[in-house]
Amino acid sequence: MGSRSITFTPSSSGYRELLKVVITHNYYNDLICDDFVIKPTPHTANLIKRMDMLLIPFRGGIKLSYQGDFEQKFIDYVNLMWEEKHCPRLSFKFYLKNPLFINFTDLPIDLNPINECLYLSNSLSDELSTVNTNISNEGAVTFITPSILLKSERLTVYPSEIPVGVEDTENIYTAKLIDIVGNTAAWQDSTNQKNKEQLGKADNSSSNDGESINSKVTYPKVLYLDMKDEREGKYALRTFKGDVEINDYKKETGIYAGMSGTPFLFLDIILDCSDENNIKADVYPIVEKNKDEDCFVVRSQEFQINFKSRALYWDYYIVEPENHVKLYNPSIYGKNRLDKQNGESFDYAGRQPFEGKNTTAHLFKSKEKLELKEVSPYELSLEASRKGGAESADGASKSVIVKRLPVASINQINYRDGKSGKKDPENMCSNIYVYV
Repeated sequence: MGSRSITFTPSSSGYRELLKVVITHNYYNDLICDDFVIKPTPHTANLIKRMDMLLIPFRGGIKLSYQGDFEQKFIDYVNLMWEEKHCPRLSFKFYLKNPLFINFTDLPIDLNPINECLYLSNSLSDELSTVNTNISNEGAVTFITPSILLKSERLTVYPSEIPVGVEDTENIYTAKLIDIVGNTAAWQDSTNQKNKEQLGKADNSSSNDGESINSKVTYPKVLYLDMKDEREGKYALRTFKGDVEINDYKKETGIYAGMSGTPFLFLDIILDCSDENNIKADVYPIVEKNKDEDCFVVRSQEFQINFKSRALYWDYYIVEPENHVKLYNPSIYGKNRLDKQNGESFDYAGRQPFEGKNTTAHLFKSKEKLELKEVSPYELSLEASRKGGAESADGASKSVIVKRLPVASINQINYRDGKSGKKDPENMCSNIYVYV
């Protein structure tokens, strides 16, 4: 990137806010999500120290502040990074404190925090984001500026030594990791001497002229990419057979998060918008050009990471213990305090065998998915008749058996039986047991 003409007005004395990241979750009544420990990557932590910035955690987020002649140094840093073909960015890792977070959050329930994490960035032009990534379509995590909403990416987390399997041992393969501006980071090929094997060299078979035959060179089945000295962040894995890239094999994007444990979420904030690079801060850069003057300025920005609560079916098992008075013509009525909707919202699925031979349960299934909330807005009651006689007799007067039924728990997530017999994310439910 070419040099920049920089002019600016120095800040007033004291610390000023450079960046704020706020985390919200509509599961909580106050929307504040305090379920994460947020840590800068080593590169970002070093930059914060060099620039004499303050990283201040608060309930539901972090903010980064600066003072003094920061603007000049910061813009010089961004300029130097692009000149050296590196991406100037601030990177943060989010580690979960709440083990039940995935249960009440609208994310794929099979998200494995051991070898996967979510990735967010304020870059829309990142070429890597279009390469074989699993974009969550469930609403889930959104990265919000005042006017733009971005979806999260679900990426594989790379270990410090990445094994890359190849198709055969007869040809030379090369594996490369490409960073977000297109530089080759770690790489390995089949001809590396520590991996190469020589077969047939001890074969005593020879031709008439004394030359050895059946001598054959084979190459390793697995190549290993060493990431220990690479910067933490997003990379694209590319595999080549000879000089030809294998488009349908081992072409993926992932996160290298160092050796300090897998984060639940990795955040990259690209610092400026440069038309000369493949990746840039398309969404609210920290450093941008002043349209009125030929100079670059530092802007204070605030971002929000918004999580959405999980909605699932609620299945009530109204259990009648042995020798208890039976319930007849039961029903569940409910309302939502927030939208004032009243009426029956559960289908009665009849009596079901339950544990003991002489114990049954009335099963009710919600017609719609209901959201999980820290304090549930749903007020549900069980009504039935305890009068003996035919269970189908509707004439018997009903009474309230349970005035306030318990609501779905975040501790237990189940699946309704699907036609295929497999666990279907669309049929997730919470089983609620009520003894009467």
